[in-house]
This record gives sequence, C-alpha cells and structure tokens, in this order.
Amino acid sequence: MIRRPPRSTLSSSSAASDVYKRQILDAAKTGGKLQIQISALKTLLNVATQEHLQVDLAHTKGLIDHLVAMLDSDSEEIRDIAKDILTRLSENEELQNIME
Repeated sequence: MIRRPPRSTLSSSSAASDVYKRQILDAAKTGGKLQIQISALKTLLNVATQEHLQVDLAHTKGLIDHLVAMLDSDSEEIRDIAKDILTRLSENEELQNIME
C-alpha cells in the first residue's frame, strides 16, 4: 500500500517531516523535558541544513525569537544547537536580501 501525504500537505518533504516528528515523539517517550527540547532543536537543525527550506523555516512565527531565547539556556547542548541554526539561517543569501 502506498502511503500518501495528507491533503493539507503540499510539500514533497512530508515524508521527512513525518520522520522528524517520530524522532521527537520517541524522545518524549524515553527522555524528559530537556531531551524533548534537544530532539526538537536537532530536528530544526536538520531542516536548517537544507538550503531550500531555510526561508520557510525562518518565517515560522516566533521561531527566531525562541531560538534567540534558547541562547540563554542552562544546557550547553541547547545553546550550541540554537546557535548553529541561527548561524545557518543568517548565512542564507535569500534571507539576507529579505532582511535588507
């Protein structure tokens, strides 16, 4: 049986999105709040490494503000991942043009 993406999903990357969601849910089952935050950030980092998805990611409501706030986290791993995502987004030429 062929698994089709939901009708509301127009993106060809819905299968990847499902994998990322499953990773977050698995982390939620096995870890605590910190593990969930780290797993969610790693998922965002996976998306941020795909240049064609960076603009959409940067336009996610409130995401940049949340990432900046995470730079003050007690967890070094959370700070490092948030910084990496923000760095990748800041290096995207299309986003730089939008910001100017």
